[in-house]
Amino acid sequence: MIQDQPECSYADSRDLAKIVAMDHVVFNEYDWISEEIFESWIARNRRVFRVLKLGPDKVAGYYSLLPLKKPILQKFINGDLHEKRIQPDDLYAEAESAQFVSLYFFSLVMDQDHRLLTKTMLEDVFREIEEYRVKNGVQMLYATSATPEGKRLLERLGFKQISDSGKREDHHSLHVLSLLDIPDLVAYFHHCV
Repeated sequence: MIQDQPECSYADSRDLAKIVAMDHVVFNEYDWISEEIFESWIARNRRVFRVLKLGPDKVAGYYSLLPLKKPILQKFINGDLHEKRIQPDDLYAEAESAQFVSLYFFSLVMDQDHRLLTKTMLEDVFREIEEYRVKNGVQMLYATSATPEGKRLLERLGFKQISDSGKREDHHSLHVLSLLDIPDLVAYFHHCV
């Protein structure tokens, strides 16, 4: 029997129930975001979610990169905005993508049975970020750590903590990675892992 090869692609509405179910396993209830909100985000910008699939219907993991508009990004950086309050109009539409220089690395979640594929997913993350950087001039990558594993991963990838969890509405520490001094993100990723 031949097993399906893992493949990353943009998520569509059929994938969102699995994304929400994975979030309910990994995150605290306070951080859960509805399928309807996620649906509104991908209706605004299809590049927001990428999924790692094993076959056409088996989602093994996902990640999200949010191109937040500048005023919303600033509210988020200041700690005054929880992700579940992000509205579709707070995101740049795909056609507007040339207007932003920062991305919010919103989430990376792997199904418990497929954690060995995390490196495959992360490689796709850095390829996608590199594409944003080349096409849109993205220079800064922001991320929060909602779990101890997430914090360790961000540290391993070279993110620096810039805000403590106690000072933020989402109760997660904020981290940043400057892309200005990294000539090749995919090579950088391989160096980190």
